[in-house]
Parts: sequence; structure tokens; C-alpha cells
Amino acid sequence: MNKKLKLCSALLAAVTACGVLAGCKGKKTKVDVTGTIIIEPFANSSFGISWIEKMAANWQAETGSKFKVLVKKNSTALSGTQLESMEVSNTDIFFGAECMYNTGFYKGYFEDLTEFLDEKPDGANGMTVREKIFDYDKWQKVSSIVHYNKPAAGTQNPYAGQYYTYEGCYMLPYSTTMTGMLYDHELFVNAGLMSYAENTDAVKSALTAQGITYEVDNAEDLLIFKSSSSKTNYKDGDAILTAGKDGKYGTYDDGQPQTMTELATLLNKIMAKGYKPLLYADTDEYVTNLFYSYFLQLAGEDVYNALTAYDTDGKTIELKDGSKKVITPDNGYLAYSAAGIEQAAEFIKKYFIDGNTESRYYKTTTTVGDVRDEFVTNTSKKQLEMIVEGDWFVTGARDIIKENNKNPDTVDYRFMLLPDIDGQKGIDGEGHGSVLNSPETGGIVVRKQPVNNPEKLAAIKSFLKYMLKNDTLSWITENTGMLLNYNYTISEDKFAKLPKFTQTCYSIFNDYENIAVYTYAIDKMSSPIRYTANGIDKGYLVTFGNSDSYSITSSLKGGASAAKIAEIVANSYSASVWKGFLQDMETALGA
Repeated sequence: MNKKLKLCSALLAAVTACGVLAGCKGKKTKVDVTGTIIIEPFANSSFGISWIEKMAANWQAETGSKFKVLVKKNSTALSGTQLESMEVSNTDIFFGAECMYNTGFYKGYFEDLTEFLDEKPDGANGMTVREKIFDYDKWQKVSSIVHYNKPAAGTQNPYAGQYYTYEGCYMLPYSTTMTGMLYDHELFVNAGLMSYAENTDAVKSALTAQGITYEVDNAEDLLIFKSSSSKTNYKDGDAILTAGKDGKYGTYDDGQPQTMTELATLLNKIMAKGYKPLLYADTDEYVTNLFYSYFLQLAGEDVYNALTAYDTDGKTIELKDGSKKVITPDNGYLAYSAAGIEQAAEFIKKYFIDGNTESRYYKTTTTVGDVRDEFVTNTSKKQLEMIVEGDWFVTGARDIIKENNKNPDTVDYRFMLLPDIDGQKGIDGEGHGSVLNSPETGGIVVRKQPVNNPEKLAAIKSFLKYMLKNDTLSWITENTGMLLNYNYTISEDKFAKLPKFTQTCYSIFNDYENIAVYTYAIDKMSSPIRYTANGIDKGYLVTFGNSDSYSITSSLKGGASAAKIAEIVANSYSASVWKGFLQDMETALGA
């Protein structure tokens, strides 16, 4: 994905009976806005936008709608920037890659879709839209008009989870993403870098219980896959690897390191073969997302809630000075002092910064695109390395993959999950599971429609209802690799035809027991402090006090120690500044 860019002004045209859409090259096309549903997606997404046009055509064919659909092709706005020109925009539906539309809810820019939540896209026996939205209770906090209930003076712990009430639904979920370390699984297996399942009675029993048949290679003391009654990633003759965090054989994490010591061993093996194992772009924000993953896997969900909602629901979190505090909106600034930031910064420093001077663990080029192309080219030449990237990787790299004589649909790129970290809270508070971070979590908003054209609003809702059918959501993932923030399933026969990388991403996203994909890009808007307070950072979970404030690598390369990083983050806001934020919120929302 790309960083935020300014909305191309040429796309902003006055709403008239016969509006004008202006492309970035100055070409103008007259559009009857009364009979056309105009959609504005983020055109620079690696997932592309042609699928929206195909979906719209399918909707029109199925419903016979008289309304045409026009998709703007040049919008470079991730989200929110459209608010600056909403009053003159002729767009009907925005597909934003991020979700910072909240202030527009209060200004009456968007349709209230509360009643739409009761629709059943898959028929009378299917789920409602509300039920299809993944974790709707959390989504409600970011999609509603929020009312602030000012606590009575002198009340002890006055907030106690009761300080906000929510009205309406002005945004629907769209896409979600995940970032982490990617590697070529087949290449790593052939190089002997992955861990093999032990030839023990316990392992054999687990394989049998899973419906896997095998034979024993006594010479190598390996278990060789033959067949399975259930879905696996193995084919006949493959050596069976360790089960990974999910405890299952033939899934997305087989053979991966399970401890930080094992990860270090893996990286040392790569270096022993003459390669630098980690590839990333200089000052790359993707590495910052890896920092978040490490930190939140270590610190746990309560710390995540502290930094997004400024509310730990009465639970304490440990601060860097060893004290424990319940975080509420009145003391939200303390969340930035959470323990674990220094350790996470040290992880990034060890593997991505110090390695440069020691010719270890580090490789850099100029841009994300350069790094992507270098990774694909190098792995095609059998060079062993991992890249810090996202689930859009294969979609965005299809051409360069083909140029290097690989098939984008069959190349087996996988996420290398973070191993267990000593002392981690994990995803369940008990030390279990891995974290991946979602830097962009999209939202769909519908511009307020004129009351004299109810047919158009009905058509817009019909289009959205069609999009949220299980078959359509599945089709989107099948055709783009995009994951959507809804409860939907892909049939086994369709899953088998997916590109291998899409299979991996879909499996990870739906493994709620072992993987948490933290969608901080949207979750940070669950507190109205974030979008009402003057002077608070609205773009990132934490910042690091340098010119590239989102970039942990930039700060560390600038000379900051891990301890200094923790100090900078902890000092983000003072008690007095935070009090001003609360006053800003009270003024904006009312009491």
C-alpha cells in the first residue's frame, strides 16, 4: 500500500443535475448524477479497482437496476481527506483504505445505515448485516455518533466504561490488511531452514488423529507425507514439518520457529549461507507495524485497548516504571507509558539496525517498490531472505513475479509469524498466540442523498446488499486476494483454486484462536478523543518524535536507543495537555 497522498482536485466537481467528473489529466465527462451511482475507491491500492466495476456489472445484471455505476479511477485519497470537499463532492459511495470519516458523521455528510444493518444479504435464513460484521460491538464505536456523558464531579473512577453512548451507523467495514515478515516457503524448505516433525509416537498419533497417512524415512529419520482425509498444504513425498502454533500439520505455519532463540538460529543459518536475511525499505513504515506486532504480542490486548480506546474496562496494565494502572479516558496519556515498548524497540534495533554495521540482519534500498522487486528477483535466483510486507504483496507484484519465471498463483510465499516472546501476554492474556498488525482497515460511507430521489438511495443500498452476499465477498477475495472485515466463508473447492498466498492469508485471518490481527488503523478511532482533540496524533498508534514520526527505523538510525524510544513515547502527552484534550472532546460532543 502507499502513504497518504492528496486527493486529486480534478475529481472534485460541484453537484449539479448534470455534474462533471474531471480526471487528473484534465479530461471531463458529463454525468447524470441523478441516474448514476458514483463510487470513489482508493485507486492506488495494490488490490486495484477493476473488480468494483465487474461487481457493479454483476449487480446490474442480477437486479436489472436502471442506475448506472461509475467508478472514479484517479482518487489517491486513503480516507478522510474527502471531508475537506464533501459539500461539493458528487461521489455517492466512498471506499476508503482507512477510516477517518468520523467528524463527517456529526456534520450530516453521510447516510445513517442503521436500518440497513437488519438486511439479510443471503436471504431469510442468512445472517443480518450486523451479524456479518466482524466484532460488531467494536465496529459500533467507530461508525457511530458518540455522545459524551460527563461524570459527576468527585466521582471515583468516574468513567467505568459508561462515559459514551452511541447513535446510528454511518460507516460499513471494507477491507482489512496484515503485515509481517514474508518468505518463500518452498525455497526455505529446500534449503533446510525449517524444522522437521520428530519421529515419535506422540507426533505419529497426532498425524493419525488429523487423518494424515505417512511413511518413515529411516535413513533421514523423517516422516514423509502420503495422503490426508482433510485439507493440508502437503503433497505426496513431502517431509512433514513441525506443526507450528496452531498445533496442526499442513497449515500456514508449519516448520516455523517457535521461540526467539529458534528465530535467531534461523537467521544465523541464512547468514552462514552468505545472505542477509531481512529486507526492507529505508524508513519503512512496514517495519513499524512489525514493532507494533512484537509490542502488542508481548503486552497483550489490555494494552492495545489502552492505546486505542483509552479504556481497559477496569483492568490494570503494567507501566514501564513497574506500577499498574487502570486506564480510562481521564488518564489516557498513561497508556503511552506501557511496559514493553523498550523491549519491542530493542527487537527492531537488534535485527534491523545493528545488523547494518555488522553486516548482519539488514538490507535496504530506496522504496517499497524497489524492495519488493529486489526480493522477487533475488528469491528467483535462490537467495534466501525475508521481506517485511503485507497481504497485498502478490497482487501488487504479479508482473515482476511473472518476469522472474514464477507463477503468482502457485509461488508459496508465507508470513513468518513472530515466535513466542518470553513473558508475553499473547492474544488471550495467558501467553498464547501471535499478533499481526493491520496498517489499513477500510470503511464504506454513503454520501447523504437528496430526499427527492429515494430511488437512488434504494439502489445504493441494493448494491451494498449485493456486495455483502457471501458469494460476492468470497468472489472479491478470490479475484483480488483482499480480505474483508466480515464473517464469510469460501467453499473448499473455491479455496483449493485460490493462489497459495491468498490461501495463507485467508487461513491466518480466520484462525481466531491462534492469531490476532489488530486493526489499529480503525480501532484508534474508537475513542472520540482521537478525532476531536486538537494536537493529538490521529494517524498512528504511537509516534517516535522525529521528522518521520511514524518510522521506528528512522528514529533508531537517528541515534535513539531503545530506552530513549520508550521515553519519547511515554512523554507523548502530559497530564495537563491531556486535560485539554478532554475539554476539546467535551466541547465537540457536548455533555
